[in-house]
Amino acid sequence: MTAIAERQEAALAPVTDMGGGILAVIDRAVRDPSVDVEKMERLLAMHERVMAESARKSFMAAFRDAKQEMKSVVRNKYNEQTKSGYADLDAVSAQIDPICEKHGFSMSFGSFPATKEGHYGVSCVLMHEEGHEKEYSAEVPADMTGMKGNQNKTATHGFGSTMSYGRRYLKLMVWDIATRDDDGNDASAIETINPEQAQQLRDMLNIKGKSEPRFVTFLNDKCSYSIAKIEDLWASDFAAVLTTLKAA
Repeated sequence: MTAIAERQEAALAPVTDMGGGILAVIDRAVRDPSVDVEKMERLLAMHERVMAESARKSFMAAFRDAKQEMKSVVRNKYNEQTKSGYADLDAVSAQIDPICEKHGFSMSFGSFPATKEGHYGVSCVLMHEEGHEKEYSAEVPADMTGMKGNQNKTATHGFGSTMSYGRRYLKLMVWDIATRDDDGNDASAIETINPEQAQQLRDMLNIKGKSEPRFVTFLNDKCSYSIAKIEDLWASDFAAVLTTLKAA
């Protein structure tokens, strides 16, 4: 074996440590002008693949550990238009962000041109401190109109509202987190409307010429809980529902 061949063999010798060890091999190769450039490129490419796989495994392990700590988010807001509760972005972030940071994750959001008319594209990149990342995206309907279809927001306000909505749901989607109506207490403890309030709603239905079964179906679609009869309506929702019925 020639002296040049011996130096190449030593510089490119296999190493058991594919992190720091391979960097040492690369360092030796860079310092030796006799090392074949093509072999050097293959060595660098191999190093990149090894590091990428290591980062991916770290990402998956950290994701698993973080997911085990994630809990459902309490719905802290009420939507007067849809007559249902929801967890706003602050509540979702307060639940998710500390756990993400603990396990080395960060989330970056952006926008992209949607393929559907009347939608905004919302993107999220979940990044891990070891270098691996995963991208998620959704096309979200533009939040520009109310329940009756009339425009109730400026273009700027609508964009901001849609992006906030998209960020909130992408965070929940990435971590597969559900929302709930209360803090875990027995649902039977929730106060429903009293007989007088139920009769107020029935009287208003008669005045408006509305069908009670159809009204119950409407409530069941709009509320975040099951309603089989008017009396199942939560007391906290009574005023908003009566106002909506009066305006119908």
